[in-house]
Amino acid sequence: MIDRLGLPSGRRPPRRVRWRRFALAAAAAAAGLALGGGGWVLGASVGRPAPVAPIVTPAAPQLLTARLAHGSESRGQAYLYTGASPWLYMAVDAEGHSGTVRCELHRADGSTVRVGSFALSKEGYGAWGAPYPAGTAPVTGVRLLTADGSVLAAATFGQSH
Repeated sequence: MIDRLGLPSGRRPPRRVRWRRFALAAAAAAAGLALGGGGWVLGASVGRPAPVAPIVTPAAPQLLTARLAHGSESRGQAYLYTGASPWLYMAVDAEGHSGTVRCELHRADGSTVRVGSFALSKEGYGAWGAPYPAGTAPVTGVRLLTADGSVLAAATFGQSH
């Protein structure tokens, strides 16, 4: 009666069913090996690789430093990073000066770019950093200008890129 309902009776399937299952598994394994082997043969075929355009790498990024000065008086340090995300940082010690100062970048082509402003404390101390637009001409220097436009300090970078 259990056999008529299609429920397993605990007996092994007939030999024909076992043989079909084995043949099906063997055929699937053979097909997998054939496809894998064919892919390997195609991938390992001898031939010249397609020409590749040369990779042009930009000059290596640099971290440049320069002394901020007014005449012979040192007023801090400027740091310029010339990598893919260029930035400028400066630490200022301009005793006797306070208030907001503007920062300008100067480029080799003669152009000037205003990159921001920051406040100096009553004692003349301040630190500031920001990204700057990369541009096509290298940065050659920076200037800090007071509210009336006079130069508080300037720095020149030797080998900007």
